[in-house]
Amino acid sequence: MTTVLEGEAIGRLGSLIGEAFDPNDLEFLLKEQASTRCSVVTPSDAERRGAQISIRIPVNGQGLCKELANSGIVGDWRQPDTFRVAPVPLYNSYRDVFRFVQKFAAALS
Repeated sequence: MTTVLEGEAIGRLGSLIGEAFDPNDLEFLLKEQASTRCSVVTPSDAERRGAQISIRIPVNGQGLCKELANSGIVGDWRQPDTFRVAPVPLYNSYRDVFRFVQKFAAALS
């Protein structure tokens, strides 16, 4: 069963299908579902952002990274408190990004 938040998020993502993947979509979902225990530190400006998103996790971030890796999510841990992921349109769908955020938010709680 899809919750209201999931429905709104999937609706937003669905409206973007056919357009180039925008890392701000991942940032939007992270802020909606996981913002209390993490923060996106990658610049929002496309000209200053690379292909990855850096997420600051001040408490137990490395453990969270390992937990996500065990569930099939590949990321990159950088000391002291940053988890990096790189959603790539060639390999990742908007649904993949949404599922990542769901697993990420669950692992944070």
